[in-house]
Amino acid sequence: MKKVFDEIFVPSIITLSFTFVISFIDSMIGNLVNWDSFLLPITNRFCEVYQGGLIKQPVNTWSNLAYLFVGVIMLRHGIKDMRDPKQTNFIVRFPLFSILMGACSIYVFLGSFFYHASMSEISRRIDGSGVMACFLLPSFYFLFRLFGLYDTKKWARFMLKRYHVFILFFILFNYILYITRVPHVEFSFSVIVSAVIIIVFTWRKFSDTITFNKGYFFASLLLLTIGFIVWLLDIAHVNCDPEGFMQFHSIWHILTAFSVYYGYKFYRSEKRIGDGG
Repeated sequence: MKKVFDEIFVPSIITLSFTFVISFIDSMIGNLVNWDSFLLPITNRFCEVYQGGLIKQPVNTWSNLAYLFVGVIMLRHGIKDMRDPKQTNFIVRFPLFSILMGACSIYVFLGSFFYHASMSEISRRIDGSGVMACFLLPSFYFLFRLFGLYDTKKWARFMLKRYHVFILFFILFNYILYITRVPHVEFSFSVIVSAVIIIVFTWRKFSDTITFNKGYFFASLLLLTIGFIVWLLDIAHVNCDPEGFMQFHSIWHILTAFSVYYGYKFYRSEKRIGDGG
């Protein structure tokens, strides 16, 4: 219980603090804000109707706090790993991956929060960029992990000296995706499939070398699948309550946030067989 409390305490404080600050700003000047007067508006595809003011779609906006919560958890893991480096597994040994994963989740939070608050063209593009980054990262991470399993010592030496370059390349690649306006839904689906193929190949090919807690993987995949279903239901306006407290799209936010979290738990569960952890 103490371990769980330690993991969620700081993320909870940060999430609640953000909620308090934005709620306070909304109560003070929310009615004076008109996003459409200075940002190009877009057509609403979601069930929830516009409420106007600082936050056009309250339910779809506030549900993005889930991304902030899990993002801070991953970020803190990376910072702790930098302070106390261990050789227990690949992602712990190279903490910038954890920091990047946390940053990607927070990027999704900021983009999607802005998107549903303003429903503007620029926010839609930022939101799509964050989604692509978050879904692309597992493919990048496990591809590099796979290289290391084929030549552990040589790859480890290279990564110790050069993996910062990988981080920069990942950021640059996502910027290129943003400026070229790559369709984020189609792209995200393709990289999710790629990630699953690489992950399954890795644990089957090297099952005598490393082991993972596969429960985390299946939990992540299940949450993502259910999330995608409710995303489709919202777009199709099935059982739509435009002013309701529960929106299918908000459930998508929560489910995918925890899908990312359990995916990260899967990466950290890696153990080398024979090392005892």
